[in-house]
Amino acid sequence: MRLLSHDQVNELTGKRSRIQRWRDAKADRFPPPVRDGDRKRWPDTEIESYVRWRIAVRDGATKATRWSEWVAEQAEEAAA
Repeated sequence: MRLLSHDQVNELTGKRSRIQRWRDAKADRFPPPVRDGDRKRWPDTEIESYVRWRIAVRDGATKATRWSEWVAEQAEEAAA
């Protein structure tokens, strides 16, 4: 697992401001960052999962409207 910077996350998910990322994380529409010293970074596995969630929402393959709902849904499917 790697920790990605804001710029690296932008490359994978599209450009957004730091403030908008914070708002989305607070509203459970984006994975929250983790602290890495004095910086905030995102685990690459969570960003990959976020992209899969957005594709599933687009395609109508999930009813999860929040990031945590998607993570729980994926965990249930993996356990089954």
